[in-house]
Amino acid sequence: MPPTLPSDREGIGAYPAAGPYYVAEHVPGVRAEIRRNRFYRGARPHHVDGFIADLRASSFDDVVDRIERGVADWGWVLPEVLLEPGRRLASRYGVNRGRFFVQPGTTTFGFVFNMTRPLFRDNPKLRQAVNFAIDRAAVRRAGGGALRSRLTDQYLPPGMPGFSDARIYPLDRPDLGRARELAQGNTRGGVAVLFTVDSPPRLAAAQAVKQSLAKIGLDVRIRRVPLPTYFGRLGARGDYDIGFRPWVPDYGDPFAVLNVNFDGRFIGDSNWARLDSPGVNRRLRDAASLTGRARRRAYAALDAQLARETAPMVAVEVVNDVTFVSGRIGCVGRVFDLGRVCLRP
Repeated sequence: MPPTLPSDREGIGAYPAAGPYYVAEHVPGVRAEIRRNRFYRGARPHHVDGFIADLRASSFDDVVDRIERGVADWGWVLPEVLLEPGRRLASRYGVNRGRFFVQPGTTTFGFVFNMTRPLFRDNPKLRQAVNFAIDRAAVRRAGGGALRSRLTDQYLPPGMPGFSDARIYPLDRPDLGRARELAQGNTRGGVAVLFTVDSPPRLAAAQAVKQSLAKIGLDVRIRRVPLPTYFGRLGARGDYDIGFRPWVPDYGDPFAVLNVNFDGRFIGDSNWARLDSPGVNRRLRDAASLTGRARRRAYAALDAQLARETAPMVAVEVVNDVTFVSGRIGCVGRVFDLGRVCLRP
């Protein structure tokens, strides 16, 4: 994209562009064919002649089955599916040896508090108590174990500009003494409605949260929501106290984590905590106006302050990028990159 392309509040519908590949055919819901652009003379990598994208897989399990059979070379799959113990992909193919790859990622999993509901509204001590009480290691075991992720208590993932390890809450085991101290007199009705995705790993993780919070006097009622409707429901409706919250930043900048999740202007979209604090909004917007080292320092301070004081959610784990490919695929890096992928000789 040329640097001089003018901005347009309505968006640019089309602009001149060229790359090593182009979409030769697209049949919605069926297939897409991507072919090498024979006119491209740039430096971007391109090792294969093209790709056929089959859009008809019925499930993540179907995608993995096709890759194992060699019918497909790769497909996007949730990490927990690739780490499912029954598949034994790590033991059968090894880790980072040629077909099954596990590398540090930027996706975070946690549980967000609904700040507009009576239980957690104007109740920072209870939100902090939950952060001290949750057994993060147990939640990770429920979702797939140590290969799955790195435990965390912060919202910015390691490697993101602005991340600085502040060590706010316990990672390996809960601090029930501190949690009970903070929860005392602040549990209000004592019942929390937890929404989560209707899948075995996520339900098991929710049970781990339920067991942890029972120890500080909270009765957690788990509500199962099908994956296809989960994200739209929690973004649009506020009928939960705690919600399972995965987050994949769209780009490598702290704005894509902190601002979009906690600025009041994003309520009804990505701000599932429904946090609308004038002070937090101001600090987030001030940080977003900075550049370079000042920007990184401001976001590092905000990340720690939000987690320690405001505590709008419980950060639990930074999910590894997990990739599984067929036996004929080579040139696989941290993530599967269509431009860099090659075929084995």
